[in-house]
Amino acid sequence: MSRFSDKTIGVICGVAAYLCWGFVALYFAVLTDRGVPPMVLLAHRVVWSLLFCLALVLILTGGRELVRVFRQPRKLAALATSSLLIAINWLAFIYAVDTHQLTEAAMGYFIVPLVSVVLGLVVLRERLNATQWVSVCIATFGVSWIVVAGGKVPWIGLAVAFSFGFYGLVRKLTPVGPIVGLTVETAILTPVAAVYLGVMTDVATFSGSTYLLLALAGAITAGLLMLYGRAAQALQLSTLGFLQYIAPTCQLFVALLVRPEAPHWWALAGFVPIWVALLIFSTESGLRSRRERRSGIIPTLRADSSTVRACDS
Repeated sequence: MSRFSDKTIGVICGVAAYLCWGFVALYFAVLTDRGVPPMVLLAHRVVWSLLFCLALVLILTGGRELVRVFRQPRKLAALATSSLLIAINWLAFIYAVDTHQLTEAAMGYFIVPLVSVVLGLVVLRERLNATQWVSVCIATFGVSWIVVAGGKVPWIGLAVAFSFGFYGLVRKLTPVGPIVGLTVETAILTPVAAVYLGVMTDVATFSGSTYLLLALAGAITAGLLMLYGRAAQALQLSTLGFLQYIAPTCQLFVALLVRPEAPHWWALAGFVPIWVALLIFSTESGLRSRRERRSGIIPTLRADSSTVRACDS
């Protein structure tokens, strides 16, 4: 690894993480095809993610930061809110896989960055320039087209987008590292998940191999978080912003070619303006960041959707 620059290693880790997040739907599909209901899969993912994340925190930090968070009621309250939002996001994605509606989930992840922009505008009083406003308007047209052409409101996509958008807002305002934050969030959710598994499921329902796959879902969540964290250390946010679109693109590929969903093709045309909007927005952000660096201005790093993508899917 010493032959590669830190930036190259970061790109490799980032691409690997986003590719895995893009195709993780196939992993969940194996479990749902084995008869694991979405709520049960969500509960197992929460419990096993806690165990693996807790192990990572203890190995990497000795648990010191984790103890500090539990001693701060305001941070705990914020993370309780974010834990509810990420649970909604995970459940919506798993439900989309189970019901063959992954196209909608992909749409949701495509518009997450733009939802974050609008939340920043409304909640944080951030300002948009003309190019960014154009991007938001084009993306809004694309979503509206999907609603009209598809003949229904894409509830799954909107649930994915807004739950993760608000999740990003809460995490932006809560200065906690990604691994520690996810550990606290899953710790908050685990009692509910454990009670659900104990009351609503039968131990004899699934085979041993199915339980192994359920446990590995937690390991996958923690492992991809480590890959993403390595990428975030080495890369600029603008670079991560480009890489994050790998995941929903792969999800759309899975939805159309690997796990066919018979989508409404007129509705899929709405993805074109969404892609155009994202391209315009990302290009403008990258050029602006480059101009600031050349002029000697050090921009303040702001957490956007790419800084919290580690906890999706």
